[in-house]
Amino acid sequence: MNATIHFSVDRKSRAELLEKLKAPILSVDGKLCIFIVDKGHKNGKEIHVITENGIINIYNQHSKKYITGLIARPAQLVRYGVTIPENVMEKARIHVALHYNEI
Repeated sequence: MNATIHFSVDRKSRAELLEKLKAPILSVDGKLCIFIVDKGHKNGKEIHVITENGIINIYNQHSKKYITGLIARPAQLVRYGVTIPENVMEKARIHVALHYNEI
């Protein structure tokens, strides 16, 4: 994986958990849940990829480097403006109960 220094150094334990939770990209109504997000960052826009486990993988749009993975809370998934399937929302609620999003 081509990743930023921030991800590879600061997020080792999260990276190990994300690897265990690895899942295919979520598809809603036949469309993959991949979004371009402009947070005004100096390095440009981000690509957010939501998986069937409720994980959000974030890449830099320009460099294609992996920035980080978020173990999303349900409210974070809702912000993308698509109807997230209940089974994915349930996984996100379980991850919160297990405090995975705090790692």
